[in-house]
Amino acid sequence: STTGKPAGDDLREGKRTALVATTWAEADAEGRATIARTLGRRDLAGSDLEDLTHLVAVLGRPHNEAMIAALLEEGRRALESSCLEAPARALLEELGSLLVHRSA
Repeated sequence: STTGKPAGDDLREGKRTALVATTWAEADAEGRATIARTLGRRDLAGSDLEDLTHLVAVLGRPHNEAMIAALLEEGRRALESSCLEAPARALLEELGSLLVHRSA
């Protein structure tokens, strides 16, 4: 409801996102079998959709969120040591924060 997209659309479309790649990398054989069986299925629904979204939430999301946080912090440090004027640094920091903490 936040994005305006139906839940699971990217999974039904089989989009190979960083989140899916991380989920695959972190999954065991059973998890990878679930991903291989369900990702990209146009009729993905019910327990298959729940299983796949659970894998993404448990295995992929924490790693991706940690990577995003680390990159945001690295960007902030780079801005602090840059020769940009304060208003430009503040604008770029705000932009980075908006991109990371957006809801849609």
